[in-house]
Amino acid sequence: MRCLLFVVLISQLASAQLVDDFSDNDFKKNPTWIGDTSSWHIANSSLQSYNQTASSSFFLATTSGLVKNTEWQVKVNLQFNTSSANYVDIYLSADSSNLKTNVKNGYFVRIGGTKDEICLYKKLNGVSSLVIDGIDGTTNSSSNTIALKITCSDVFQWKLERNLSGLTTNYTVEGQVVDSTIKTSNWFGISVVQSTASFFQKHFFDNISVKQIIKDTIPPSFKTIGLVTTMNPLKISFDEEVDSVWLNTKGSIQILDLNGQILTIDSILKDNDKLNYNVLLKNKIQEGIYIIKISDAKDVVGNVSTKQSIFKIVYQIPAIATYKQIVISELMVDPVPAIGLPEKEYIEIYNPTNKSFDLNEYVLSDPSISVKLPTYILQSNEYLILCKSTDSVDFKPFGKVLGLSTIPSLNNSSDVITLKNANGDLIDQVAYSLSWYRNSQKDDGGYSLELIDPLNTCLNSENWKASESSIGGTPGIVNSVLAVLKDSIAPSIKFIQTLSSTKYKIGFSENIDSSLFLKSNFLVSKSIINSISWNSDSLDCVFLELESPISAGKEYLFTINKLKDCAGNINDNQSLSFVLPEKPKIGDVLINEVLFNPLPFGADFVELFNMSDRYLDLQGWTLANLKNDTLANKKVLFKNTFILKPYEYLVVTEDKNNMLNTYVKSVAERIFEVPILPTFYDDLGNVILIDADNVVIDRLDYDQTMHSVLLSKKEGVSLEKINPTLATNVPSNWTSASKESGYATPGYANSQYMSLGISDDDISIEPQLITPDGDGDKDFMVFRILTANIANLRNITIYDVMGREVKRLLKNGFAGSQTLVQWDGTDEANNLLPLGHYIVWFEAIDKSGNVVHLKKKVVVGARF
Repeated sequence: MRCLLFVVLISQLASAQLVDDFSDNDFKKNPTWIGDTSSWHIANSSLQSYNQTASSSFFLATTSGLVKNTEWQVKVNLQFNTSSANYVDIYLSADSSNLKTNVKNGYFVRIGGTKDEICLYKKLNGVSSLVIDGIDGTTNSSSNTIALKITCSDVFQWKLERNLSGLTTNYTVEGQVVDSTIKTSNWFGISVVQSTASFFQKHFFDNISVKQIIKDTIPPSFKTIGLVTTMNPLKISFDEEVDSVWLNTKGSIQILDLNGQILTIDSILKDNDKLNYNVLLKNKIQEGIYIIKISDAKDVVGNVSTKQSIFKIVYQIPAIATYKQIVISELMVDPVPAIGLPEKEYIEIYNPTNKSFDLNEYVLSDPSISVKLPTYILQSNEYLILCKSTDSVDFKPFGKVLGLSTIPSLNNSSDVITLKNANGDLIDQVAYSLSWYRNSQKDDGGYSLELIDPLNTCLNSENWKASESSIGGTPGIVNSVLAVLKDSIAPSIKFIQTLSSTKYKIGFSENIDSSLFLKSNFLVSKSIINSISWNSDSLDCVFLELESPISAGKEYLFTINKLKDCAGNINDNQSLSFVLPEKPKIGDVLINEVLFNPLPFGADFVELFNMSDRYLDLQGWTLANLKNDTLANKKVLFKNTFILKPYEYLVVTEDKNNMLNTYVKSVAERIFEVPILPTFYDDLGNVILIDADNVVIDRLDYDQTMHSVLLSKKEGVSLEKINPTLATNVPSNWTSASKESGYATPGYANSQYMSLGISDDDISIEPQLITPDGDGDKDFMVFRILTANIANLRNITIYDVMGREVKRLLKNGFAGSQTLVQWDGTDEANNLLPLGHYIVWFEAIDKSGNVVHLKKKVVVGARF
């Protein structure tokens, strides 16, 4: 029978407890709330008012039978300034579920009212009276986020506490009083009084808890400390708050060395969480083993331990981290839109070693800002979130946080984040880019970049990817993408950059074992190597100096006998040819093809052509266009050495894969992806090529009317130069890429290329028969006018065989050193003319001032 009675009591106790955080998005069950249910709804897992009636009151209630020996907690957010007509009553106990009219006996907390305060009232026989008078003006704010805590002890001592930050720690006491007038309850509830529409739907409630207080009869227990890395202060912990008088009594806590010598304690201070205490020693001590003795430990309610606790600790001075002993393990570079984390940037670091490190004077930086870290002991296998101090509260629920006055701003597209120790030595560096996400949907924001294998110090971009966490990241804990990565790929030479005629920078595909950076392993054709050097924090490149200069424009072969990465993979006899380039001149490199109106989701491109017989270095060259007749939108194509070989094509675009998929005949090795190009408008604009000295090398002012009139759709069709050797900014030297080529020829000769040979006549026509059907073959003819005898070209007119004028190609024009005029077989209205013979009539002025006339016969034909 006793067992049955005990089970019944436990059941009754459990049913009397009330907990609701509204995470199930339902207030009508578990527990069941009744009352004005249409006046409420759930928003973002909180209970929100929904009543939109002026000068009204409404309520919700749920069963609760607790008064004595009880604790009530509730979080309230009122997004308005309270008043006598706008307030909230939290009924801790009530004898009726109808909180508006039927409650005769109960206790309630009023938030607001005439004095904008938080007070405890009781209602006896339907009459309300003040029990605890709160501080006036507490809720005199446009937004009030309040954590309430009310307790009633076993002797009916009431205590009203609140935190105006919404935190459930560091409460401020509004008052205490003993009142046992009402000892029973049936209901707990919330009642709202509102006036005008400006107060509608601005009441929020969450984390409601009503539970019995379990009396503490257990004395405090000291938590064991093993390895510690700071002894001044020494942080010790108990499983509950201890009595402050006992804490500061001499002999309560003693620290002894192995010789039994008692260390002098200067002070013992309590942390904010009331469980951790900082013991400040008077003198510095050495590394070693120490003993802690705890005698008669006493908690705040008077429970005293009868046992003396003795613990051994090992004190170790924190080490100074070296390369990769601390790793940057996670980056939230674009927190908007949030998936489940705060919309704030953060950098996570991780200690993968069995050592501890003091971060004092360590430096976190990007190219624009450096931040010194404060003292913080980063323990073995610990993750730490670095963020702005103002964001620390947002990240504390996720893990350990170190708030800084500022942190490097993480650029969305790319950035370089560096961590150095107090001596200035590199610890870790991450040069990320958008491609590291490996996921086009996650790189738009809300997801972090996570390190895959923190123990792999060899891999770079291959060791990162987008977080797979359902909330977008894993700050403070093990990464969601954690895995062991093995590097089985041997390294290779990535580039050779010319610094001078004797100095070169060789870049590798990954970090290299520097023990193999010996002169005997390097060979440059028949040249003698003077020295090899490298930076310990940049083992993916090496600097080589020759004893004597090499000749410009001549190819040399660079060979490494042994190339080994830090994972041990070896590549024997790696070779790469290189050349000492020459500085380009105006006219050496010209714009040869432009796509300014790509297909949907496509990419613009610009093709350049090296017309010279020299190797040219395009380092620092830019593309630009005009804004208000001024050079603008300059975008650097190549930050490092880039060699363009004689008579070689070069295509630059923002999306190489898109180009290769769209134009299948593209020459992949001549297409180079650049971070960004100037904006090229679809109707008209300009492409301006500028060298490293800011000299304009070439320019094209394009217009969509330069496309063939035979094209029905111009999207995805490039403009091609008819002859790359002729002037660029001449509209008649451009036309649409042919249909047979796929409407573009990136990386190889243009489909509409026409080699205009010199004839004996002053005027030549090629071809003299055209078939303008849009197939890319003989769609137009070009009149080339040389100026050996012609001083001024006036008019070019097309006549049919009946002598009727059908098109005026040129009217009162002028000739340059050579003039090109294009005709595609159309009349003045751009309609195709009938098949047949036509006469081209040229009117010009010779060098003697005489007006001369020349005529040529041409044919407009068709394919059958």
